[in-house]
Amino acid sequence: MANKRKVTKVNSPKAVSSLTSPLRMEILQAFGTGDRLTVGDLAERVGKPRSSLYYHIRKLIEMGLLVEVERKLKGKKYESSFETASDRIIIQANTSTKPGREAMAKLIRSMTRQAARDFERALETHALDGTKAADVGRRQRAWLTEDDVKKVDELFTKIEAICAKRRTKGKGRLYSVTSLFVPLEPEKT
Repeated sequence: MANKRKVTKVNSPKAVSSLTSPLRMEILQAFGTGDRLTVGDLAERVGKPRSSLYYHIRKLIEMGLLVEVERKLKGKKYESSFETASDRIIIQANTSTKPGREAMAKLIRSMTRQAARDFERALETHALDGTKAADVGRRQRAWLTEDDVKKVDELFTKIEAICAKRRTKGKGRLYSVTSLFVPLEPEKT
């Protein structure tokens, strides 16, 4: 797709809420940079039957996050190829409004639930055996300056870039990466 945008911003509460579907997030994450995938390709990458993907692909197209880039006759049926509308999707609901806050809270709950499921599956399958606890999860609270925040954001951007390059099955091991970076109000004592 020649006119592919670098960034797509998802900011309406309805669009943000529609991304709370773990399968929709998996579909988006199945695309590497520049990938064109058919429903069959997606089914293989996310490990789901084709029939379970059509509805979610249609919703992602309606939201402007996926684009049908090719449709060709394969046997007696048409097969479509899709790609993401941009290289990066940024979710930015207006958290100063109640619908925006509710949509973002719903999305973050969905993301953390999926991270917990990934972690539990790793425990059940013994994928974590021999792994140090510090390699699995971390949580910090700190007083950060604006300069510190910029540095952390740059590191998150680098992590995203590394993961985006390695979304397709290949060398290495499959990992799940979920991150939250939340400014807090000081606790009242």
